[in-house]
Amino acid sequence: MKRIACAFLFGVSVFLMLIGCVSAMEEMPAEKPGLAVVASPQRYTLYPLVPRFGDVVGLTNATGYTLTSFDLFNATMLEAQPDTENLLTSELEDGQSVLIALSGHPTLKQQLLQESAEVFVYNAYDWEGDLYWGSFDPEKDAWNIVLTLDQLDQEASLEDIPSFGPTIVVANHTDAVLQSLYIGHVPPQQMDGSQTNLLGTQSLDANKEARIAVADLPELAEDLVFDAYATLYVTAFDREGNRYMKLWHPTTDRWAVALDYEALSYPGEGQYPLTIANETGRTLWYLYALSEAAYQAGSYAGDLLGLDLLGEGEETTVDLANLEDLAQALRGDADEAVHIVGLDSDGATYHRLYRPREGTTYLVLGSEDLVGVPQEGGPTLLVRNETGEDLWFLYVSSVELTEPEQGGKDMLGDAIWENGTLFSFSLPPIESETVMYLYAYDLYDTVYHKTWKLSDGWDVTFREEDVSF
Repeated sequence: MKRIACAFLFGVSVFLMLIGCVSAMEEMPAEKPGLAVVASPQRYTLYPLVPRFGDVVGLTNATGYTLTSFDLFNATMLEAQPDTENLLTSELEDGQSVLIALSGHPTLKQQLLQESAEVFVYNAYDWEGDLYWGSFDPEKDAWNIVLTLDQLDQEASLEDIPSFGPTIVVANHTDAVLQSLYIGHVPPQQMDGSQTNLLGTQSLDANKEARIAVADLPELAEDLVFDAYATLYVTAFDREGNRYMKLWHPTTDRWAVALDYEALSYPGEGQYPLTIANETGRTLWYLYALSEAAYQAGSYAGDLLGLDLLGEGEETTVDLANLEDLAQALRGDADEAVHIVGLDSDGATYHRLYRPREGTTYLVLGSEDLVGVPQEGGPTLLVRNETGEDLWFLYVSSVELTEPEQGGKDMLGDAIWENGTLFSFSLPPIESETVMYLYAYDLYDTVYHKTWKLSDGWDVTFREEDVSF
């Protein structure tokens, strides 16, 4: 009986438990759908897809620079309209895309939509005035043109302007609007308001060109011929009063001048640019601009070339205002000349006088300016001090000396030969194989020793390692 009773009680317990579970399940809330949406990745395109032969043409800028203009044309359009048409209504920054509505450009739309459309060419300019170009085939290419740095053409745009032709071209390769433009002999810091603004009431927008007929510049007629070594200033001012200036040499430069941001505010107040052309027939290793006193003392300091060389036919532009010794000569009322001296690798010297008061900023060193060559009475020797010390005495002898001062006359006299400067003096006539011994002393009686003969050329340099122990 106990077993039956226990079994009965166990059955009742299980039944009650089942009823409790069912009740608990009936009381649980229904499961809600998840907040996340499970789906495949969305379709991706690097550049917008533009329907071919639709109402728009797309342009994506991937050049790395901001574009200021874009033009699209074929041969038919070029023949009818040679000047650029800007299809952009605003600047297009790098990484941005724009849709160009063809409804605003009916000629372009008609040419694009005609059967068997011609191949098109696109031109684009960035804010620095650089040109990008490429071709576009409406029947094969995507109608979203992607412009990259590969389309940059650094040699294009202005190279086809003929020199000594009927026109001078000045291009605005800034993103500023230029409101005045001048070409003449007067540097911008000396302009007095009497100069003619070649733009008149016009303005020169970014990437636009000003074309000036040579016939309208009679005052420059003598400068615009092949055999004139003229230097002219091309100067412009934008609406904010910023100044842009470039030196232009009609004989050697292109007759298309690009004003860019390198020309901004140059030369500034107190600057004095001079362009020196090398027509000596030799490469110049050193170039100096010396005052009258420095030239007479043979004190050659401040090499204008630095580590560079000036080859035959090349030219360099220097700012004479950086040379303190020339302050007097560069005054507007001064009549003092500046001595321009060039040296080749053999130490041959070329010398020409430059007179700032005459107003020119271009000078040619030619073969006719050669000085410092072997002359009657003996060669002229050029010695450079690169010892790191100022030298106080210089002796020269045809025999080696144990006491250099026994060599007789001190070639420096009362002068001190400063470190980094050049000194020149004449030697008596000597045989080609004669060896000359040169001794130089600094303030502390340190002796520097060099040997020289005619076959070594006319240039001798004393260096730190030439110390005689």
